[in-house]
Amino acid sequence: TLTTGNADITCRVQWKMAQTNLTLNASGSTIRVNGTIFDGLSKTYDTVILHGAITITGSNTFSSLQLTGGHTYKITSGSLQTVTAMTTSGIGIILTSSDGATQGDLTCGAGTINIYYATISWIHVQGGATWNALRSTDAGNNNGWNSIGDSPPADCYWVGGSGSWSDATTHWATSSNGSP
Repeated sequence: TLTTGNADITCRVQWKMAQTNLTLNASGSTIRVNGTIFDGLSKTYDTVILHGAITITGSNTFSSLQLTGGHTYKITSGSLQTVTAMTTSGIGIILTSSDGATQGDLTCGAGTINIYYATISWIHVQGGATWNALRSTDAGNNNGWNSIGDSPPADCYWVGGSGSWSDATTHWATSSNGSP
């Protein structure tokens, strides 16, 4: 059994779980990988922060998965990464599958996952969550996403009487009879 407690662990090359019969208790920990591989061996993790051109292998579970800008993140084709929260920081993120021919899968049971400034290809998202890639590019072969592009679709309501269509600050609201 490996219990990480509230540790903040930084790996400079890779995180590779090699012992198949290992019990991992990563509750409360933060694992930072500044390298090339996150081989989670289908274990459960608390916070994982990836920084580098990293391939994620195994069907892992993350309380929080964070991707940093300027790097390519590959999800092993056919694997399933389960997240409770997934965030991005910075620009220039590429999210794709490991082989560029079979989708990598992400799932989240509820809520909304918003990814920013990413180019996404060969990624299937699923579960009860709403998946958005805002200010991002759809590079093809994705499915399950609510929106990949500028912003998710939204209903807008004209409020406040007469005026110009372009006057967003005083006449457009996100709910009927709402405030602009």
